[in-house]
Parts: sequence; structure tokens; C-alpha cells
Amino acid sequence: MIFGGITIPPRFEDVNVGDVLAPLVKKFTRENIIEYGYASGDQNPIHMSDPAAWRAGLRGVIAHGLFFAAFTHQQLSDWLESPHEIKTTNVKFIGSCRPGDIVISEAMVVAKNDEEKTIDLELKQFARTPLIFGRLTLTDASINDDVIKKNLKNAKLSMNYSVNFQEGTIIEQNENIKFDVMGAKKVNYISVEEGAIKLWANPKEKIEIDITHDGADVEFHIHRVRQTIAGSATVKLS
Repeated sequence: MIFGGITIPPRFEDVNVGDVLAPLVKKFTRENIIEYGYASGDQNPIHMSDPAAWRAGLRGVIAHGLFFAAFTHQQLSDWLESPHEIKTTNVKFIGSCRPGDIVISEAMVVAKNDEEKTIDLELKQFARTPLIFGRLTLTDASINDDVIKKNLKNAKLSMNYSVNFQEGTIIEQNENIKFDVMGAKKVNYISVEEGAIKLWANPKEKIEIDITHDGADVEFHIHRVRQTIAGSATVKLS
């Protein structure tokens, strides 16, 4: 069963082990990370400035841990009648969040205490970093989704970009992006996201691909996915 929303607060007897809460989905932007820094008073340069993050050995600005950890608490608060029903939360940070990331918070019921009317939940959070968006035309419209995804995972991408200046004016600009994927007659459009440009992707990280297609025409999004938080919570229900 999936529970979500605050219009019908959950009752203890209606909740079972294995139930999951409706996931909470958020998207980080560079602006709201910086705004959180000013609002929280945590203006550590690795959250506020790419050059400062580079000097610290990072590939760019990362979000504050307490910022994305708060989403796990919000997910519980949205589910319950009152946030005061949250008795404990414990989280472990196992990944970072970056500008452009889509952050997904999940929770599942793992135990019930009939005497105290408390519910124990397992908390997980994941970040999806957008890498590539594009459209292509298949050589054969009957190629199925699994084959398309497999071919996209094995596709080869190369990028080259240069700008020539003269007296403060751009006089030449060259951009070359090549994307080779088996099963594609042609690549109609390709957009490389900040996550790919900054080389956010790490070896052996999980890839997820979303596709929609109409006959031979396919639109796809490629994301890198990593877990950012693992934790637990206890809530008391009436």
C-alpha cells in the first residue's frame, strides 16, 4: 500500500509492515543552494562557489547535508497529522547532492509496536543527476524499449568546444558533440547537462534511462543515480 498526503492522517491499525510512503521529489538549483546558505548561516565556500569547491577537491558546488536531509523529515511530516508525531529520526550521509539533481526521498514501514502504537520506518534518499537529453530516429521502429535502453547505456559521447576572442569580442566559436548509439538511424538532437559537463559521473555508478517514443522517434533522458541518505525513523500514531 502507498500512503501519502495530509488530508487523511494514517491510523495505527491501517498501517502494515511493507507499506511505503508516497515519495517526495525535489529538484536542486544553484540558486536555492546558495539561498539556503544565507538563510542557515552556513556559507561554507564549497556550497557557494565553484572555484572554492574545485580548490577543495570537488567538481563543483554541492548542497548542504542538512538541506537535503530535511526532505526526509518533510516526507514524514506530509504523511502525518502533526510533525510532533515524529519521535526519532536517524540518518547517515552516504552521498552528495548537486545543482540540477532530482532528489527522491523514500520511506517504508519495517515494524510496528502494538503496545506503544509506534511505527518504525526505513528511510532512503537518492539523487538523479541529469547527464544527457536527446531525440533520435531508430533504424527499425519495432526495436523494443529494453534494447533501446541497452544501446543507450553503451552509446559513445564525445564533446569538443572552443571559443576564440579578439579584443574582448568573440570572433569564432566551435562546438562539436558526437553521440553514437547502435540502433539509431540519426541523432536529431542532443543536449549535454551540467552534470556531464562537470564530469559529475563516477565509474560504476548506476545509470537510469527514461524514454518515450512514437514509432521510430525516441526521446530519452540519461541520469546517474546514487544514494545520498540511509536512515530510520519512529513515529507514534493514534
